[in-house]
Amino acid sequence: MKSTVAENAEKGKEYRAYSRITIPVATAFGRVSMLTVASHKPSISLAREIDQVAAAMAVAQLHARIEQAEFDPTAESRIRLTLKQVQLLKWSAEGKSMRAMATIENMTYSNVNSHLNKARKALDAGTLPQATALATKLKLI
Repeated sequence: MKSTVAENAEKGKEYRAYSRITIPVATAFGRVSMLTVASHKPSISLAREIDQVAAAMAVAQLHARIEQAEFDPTAESRIRLTLKQVQLLKWSAEGKSMRAMATIENMTYSNVNSHLNKARKALDAGTLPQATALATKLKLI
Protein backbone atom coordinates (compact mmCIF):
# COMPACT_ATOMS: atom_id res chain seq x y z
CA MET A 1 0.00 0.00 0.00
CA LYS A 2 1.40 3.37 -1.03
CA SER A 3 1.54 6.25 1.37
CA THR A 4 -0.44 9.43 0.86
CA VAL A 5 2.81 11.31 0.15
CA ALA A 6 3.80 8.87 -2.58
CA GLU A 7 0.29 8.89 -4.10
CA ASN A 8 0.22 12.68 -4.14
CA ALA A 9 3.68 12.84 -5.70
CA GLU A 10 2.58 10.49 -8.49
CA LYS A 11 -0.48 12.64 -9.17
CA GLY A 12 1.62 15.80 -9.18
CA LYS A 13 -0.07 17.13 -6.06
CA GLU A 14 1.77 19.31 -3.65
CA TYR A 15 2.50 17.91 -0.21
CA ARG A 16 3.10 20.24 2.69
CA ALA A 17 4.48 19.11 5.99
CA TYR A 18 2.86 21.25 8.66
CA SER A 19 4.40 19.46 11.61
CA ARG A 20 7.87 18.03 11.68
CA ILE A 21 10.52 16.97 14.10
CA THR A 22 14.20 16.81 13.24
CA ILE A 23 16.46 14.58 15.29
CA PRO A 24 20.27 14.86 15.18
CA VAL A 25 21.93 11.47 14.77
CA ALA A 26 25.64 10.97 15.56
CA THR A 27 27.43 9.23 12.69
CA ALA A 28 30.97 8.16 11.90
CA PHE A 29 34.00 10.44 12.22
CA GLY A 30 32.26 12.76 14.69
CA ARG A 31 29.75 13.98 12.11
CA VAL A 32 26.05 14.52 12.66
CA SER A 33 23.21 13.57 10.30
CA MET A 34 19.62 14.69 10.59
CA LEU A 35 16.49 12.54 10.53
CA THR A 36 13.30 14.48 9.86
CA VAL A 37 9.82 13.04 10.35
CA ALA A 38 6.95 15.12 8.97
CA SER A 39 3.15 15.10 9.11
CA HIS A 40 0.41 16.81 7.14
CA LYS A 41 -1.38 17.61 10.42
CA PRO A 42 -1.04 21.19 11.73
CA SER A 43 0.15 19.91 15.09
CA ILE A 44 0.88 16.62 16.78
CA SER A 45 0.64 15.74 20.43
CA LEU A 46 3.44 13.25 20.94
CA ALA A 47 1.91 12.02 24.19
CA ARG A 48 -1.56 11.32 22.71
CA GLU A 49 -1.09 10.70 18.98
CA ILE A 50 2.04 8.59 18.78
CA ASP A 51 1.67 4.85 19.32
CA GLN A 52 4.99 4.02 20.98
CA VAL A 53 4.97 0.40 19.81
CA ALA A 54 4.22 1.41 16.22
CA ALA A 55 6.91 4.10 16.40
CA ALA A 56 9.49 1.60 17.67
CA MET A 57 8.54 -0.82 14.89
CA ALA A 58 8.85 1.95 12.30
CA VAL A 59 12.33 2.85 13.54
CA ALA A 60 13.34 -0.83 13.46
CA GLN A 61 12.06 -1.14 9.88
CA LEU A 62 13.87 2.04 8.85
CA HIS A 63 17.08 0.76 10.40
CA ALA A 64 16.74 -2.61 8.64
CA ARG A 65 16.11 -0.94 5.27
CA ILE A 66 19.11 1.35 5.65
CA GLU A 67 21.32 -1.62 6.59
CA GLN A 68 20.15 -3.54 3.50
CA ALA A 69 20.56 -0.64 1.10
CA GLU A 70 23.88 -0.02 -0.54
CA PHE A 71 23.99 3.75 -0.49
CA ASP A 72 26.82 5.66 -2.07
CA PRO A 73 27.80 8.77 -0.15
CA THR A 74 26.51 11.97 -1.72
CA ALA A 75 29.39 14.04 -0.36
CA GLU A 76 32.97 13.51 -1.35
CA SER A 77 35.28 12.09 1.24
CA ARG A 78 37.66 14.64 2.67
CA ILE A 79 40.18 11.90 3.28
CA ARG A 80 43.06 12.17 0.87
CA LEU A 81 45.58 9.35 0.52
CA THR A 82 48.60 9.19 -1.75
CA LEU A 83 48.94 6.39 -4.31
CA LYS A 84 51.66 4.80 -2.18
CA GLN A 85 49.47 4.93 0.95
CA VAL A 86 46.62 3.28 -0.97
CA GLN A 87 48.89 0.55 -2.31
CA LEU A 88 50.34 -0.19 1.11
CA LEU A 89 46.87 -0.28 2.68
CA LYS A 90 45.85 -2.77 -0.01
CA TRP A 91 48.80 -4.96 0.93
CA SER A 92 47.82 -4.61 4.57
CA ALA A 93 44.27 -5.68 3.71
CA GLU A 94 45.75 -8.81 2.14
CA GLY A 95 47.56 -9.57 5.38
CA LYS A 96 51.10 -8.60 4.35
CA SER A 97 53.51 -7.53 7.07
CA MET A 98 55.35 -4.22 6.80
CA ARG A 99 58.59 -6.12 6.09
CA ALA A 100 56.88 -8.01 3.25
CA MET A 101 55.46 -4.73 1.90
CA ALA A 102 58.94 -3.19 1.96
CA THR A 103 60.28 -6.10 -0.09
CA ILE A 104 57.37 -6.09 -2.57
CA GLU A 105 57.49 -2.31 -3.07
CA ASN A 106 61.31 -2.14 -3.03
CA MET A 107 61.24 0.30 -0.12
CA THR A 108 62.84 0.47 3.28
CA TYR A 109 60.89 -0.66 6.30
CA SER A 110 60.99 2.88 7.73
CA ASN A 111 59.49 4.31 4.50
CA VAL A 112 56.65 1.77 4.63
CA ASN A 113 56.10 2.61 8.30
CA SER A 114 56.09 6.35 7.52
CA HIS A 115 53.56 6.02 4.65
CA LEU A 116 51.27 3.81 6.71
CA ASN A 117 51.45 6.16 9.73
CA LYS A 118 50.44 9.09 7.51
CA ALA A 119 47.57 7.02 6.08
CA ARG A 120 46.50 6.03 9.58
CA LYS A 121 46.48 9.68 10.67
CA ALA A 122 44.57 10.75 7.54
CA LEU A 123 41.93 8.15 8.36
CA ASP A 124 41.92 9.17 12.04
CA ALA A 125 42.58 5.54 12.98
CA GLY A 126 44.38 4.36 16.08
CA THR A 127 45.95 1.26 14.55
CA LEU A 128 46.95 -0.09 11.15
CA PRO A 129 44.22 -2.76 11.20
CA GLN A 130 41.66 -0.06 11.99
CA ALA A 131 43.01 2.14 9.17
CA THR A 132 42.84 -0.80 6.76
CA ALA A 133 39.27 -1.59 7.79
CA LEU A 134 38.20 2.06 7.44
CA ALA A 135 39.85 2.44 4.05
CA THR A 136 38.09 -0.72 2.89
CA LYS A 137 34.71 0.38 4.25
CA LEU A 138 35.07 3.82 2.67
CA LYS A 139 36.02 2.15 -0.64
CA LEU A 140 39.35 3.97 -0.71
CA ILE A 141 41.16 0.70 -1.37
